[in-house]
Amino acid sequence: MKDAANETQGCPPHRLARLLALEESSEGDWRPEELGAVFQHQWSAPVAFDLTVLGSSAAGKMRTLSDAQGLLLKSYRDLLLHPCPPLELLVLTKEFAKAHQANPGSPLPREVSLALYYTAIFSAWVRLGQRISTLDDLALGEAAECMLAQPWVDEPTKALFREGLERLDRQRAGASPRS
Repeated sequence: MKDAANETQGCPPHRLARLLALEESSEGDWRPEELGAVFQHQWSAPVAFDLTVLGSSAAGKMRTLSDAQGLLLKSYRDLLLHPCPPLELLVLTKEFAKAHQANPGSPLPREVSLALYYTAIFSAWVRLGQRISTLDDLALGEAAECMLAQPWVDEPTKALFREGLERLDRQRAGASPRS
């Protein structure tokens, strides 16, 4: 088994632990390449199928929203990296990921559900200018930095997090007093 510090490559352990809110008993022994495979599988999974865990109306709502906007959203990747994703679907995706994080018996590794959770939040914020979370800017920045440090997160998703960090930097620069 690899050392946990090596598996987080660049993300300070205290930040990752805080973000994941892991209990000792729930830490997994997932290697980066395994997380990468699960991440890729989840990103290509059909959104409508997965959202049924939130209730029978979620999948129907997803289809209705997609059809009404003429979107071809066949996977989480399609939704989360879309230039103008439906806000309601991002909220449903965030709730889906949150439900998996809270369920110790979830088949989805907590790291991957957390990536899904943060990607939905960042997609809404970067693409739509909407906050779908009560996380403050500091927490968002830490989340983005930790996701960027994960070797198993793909480049298009990392680009979204980098764009979010740039947006945070612009906000901070605009909020600082001028000399």
